[in-house]
Amino acid sequence: MEYVRIRSDQLKEKDGRYELRVTNELEEALFADRFQLIAVDHPREVEVYPNEGMTDPPRPFKLFATRGARPPLTAVDDHGNDVLARIAPAWIASTRTISLATRIRGYAVEHTLTMKLADAGVRARR
Repeated sequence: MEYVRIRSDQLKEKDGRYELRVTNELEEALFADRFQLIAVDHPREVEVYPNEGMTDPPRPFKLFATRGARPPLTAVDDHGNDVLARIAPAWIASTRTISLATRIRGYAVEHTLTMKLADAGVRARR
């Protein structure tokens, strides 16, 4: 099983319906016997994330709720480069900072991203 987060700005009604398209970016055989859309009602200031990714054995379904997220104080890649300015609001490293694997499209070479986070309750300066 795989769970994928779809933000409210990514799913819009069109003519009274919602349309989801499932693509296979890794260009491998895709077999699916079931797709299910789960709506999670939550306060606007709360972000909800599923335990995304395919694992073997599959992880049980679980949701993570966060609020008051803030950027890290520092972010350094495995080559010692300061990549804080390249971190997206969701804190996902830009693909420009990660070398992509050449054999399998969509996969990155092994890499690390080390971040220093503010203590809980402390706001980072911007």
